[in-house]
Amino acid sequence: MLVTPFVVSVGCVAFPVMRVGRHYKGSFLQENDMSRALRTGKTRAMIDIVLDHLKEGKSITAFEAVELWGELNLRNKISELRRRGWRIFSDEIQNPNGGKYKRYYLDMDNPKDGEDE
Repeated sequence: MLVTPFVVSVGCVAFPVMRVGRHYKGSFLQENDMSRALRTGKTRAMIDIVLDHLKEGKSITAFEAVELWGELNLRNKISELRRRGWRIFSDEIQNPNGGKYKRYYLDMDNPKDGEDE
């Protein structure tokens, strides 16, 4: 069995990951119901999962997306949602190590373009 260690970077945070055969093992890839469902293809597209999370009034960072769903490209999902007309805002946050990351949230007063009263 082939074992390949490597590091996945999300923003300024690096996660140690090990590939064992066709499977990935690492601290952020903990098995939970959501990741199991995603891996087996029993849920909607990741973009819909991100949108539902934001519609619940919750915010999300790239690190949280990795922890929750194993999603390594949150920025792409946010860009696609914006292209679809969703009003998603972000705050840039400075971490203690000097790096920066963004926290995304949905404009709950007027979440989608064209829905003004």
